[in-house]
Amino acid sequence: MENVIVPPYVMQGDMAELICQFQLEQDNLYSVIWYKDHEEFYRYIPKSIPRQQSFKLDGAKIDHQRSGVHLVRMRVNSPAASGVYRCEVSAEAPSFTSAQGESRMEVVSLPIDDPIITGDIRLRRYQNGDTLALNCTAGKSYPPAQIVWFVNDKQVHTWFDYQGNLDKGSISELRLKLSKSHLSKESLLVRCVTIVGSQQYPIDTKETILLIIAKCL
Repeated sequence: MENVIVPPYVMQGDMAELICQFQLEQDNLYSVIWYKDHEEFYRYIPKSIPRQQSFKLDGAKIDHQRSGVHLVRMRVNSPAASGVYRCEVSAEAPSFTSAQGESRMEVVSLPIDDPIITGDIRLRRYQNGDTLALNCTAGKSYPPAQIVWFVNDKQVHTWFDYQGNLDKGSISELRLKLSKSHLSKESLLVRCVTIVGSQQYPIDTKETILLIIAKCL
C-alpha cells in the first residue's frame, strides 16, 4: 500500500474521489475492497463478472462508470457520508498478501445566512464595571460552526457556547465586564465571526458587526 487519498472535506452535493494507490510487485490482484466505518460499500475483483459491485452507502451514490481498480468516485448527498474510509487490497494465491490504509472524510453543509447578534443594547452609556451581554447565533451547518467574538478587534472569551446540529445551529453568549481599556473611544466595535471547519483550516467564515455608542463615565 502506497497511499490512500480521501478528501478531508467535501461539500454536500459535490463529487468525491477516493484513491487507493498500491504496488503488486510479483503478485496478481485478487480484490480491492472499500469500507466506510467497517461496512463494505464497494469491491473491485478483476476476474469477476461484473468486476465492480457496490452496496448501500448512506449519503452517497457510487459512479460505476468513473470508478475502477484505483479510484472510487461518488456523489455526496448528505452529511451521513461522513466517516472513516478504508481501502483493503488482497493478492491471489500463493501469497494471499493484503494491505490496507484509511482516512477520514467530513461532508460539509454550510450555513445559508450570516450570523446574528442579539441582546439588550438599549444602554448607550457604559461605565467601568458594566457588563456587555450579547448573543451570537449561527445558522445550521455541518460540522457545527465555531463562534469567535472580537471587541475593538481583540478576541475575547465567551461565557457560554453551544455547538448544535443541522437542526439547531450554534449559539455563543458573550458576557464581558467592561474596563476603561474597552471604553477608551466613543464606541465599541463588536464582531461575531463564525468558522465552519477548523480555525487553522477554515472551510467557510462569516461575520456580523455591531457598533455600540459608549463613553467612559
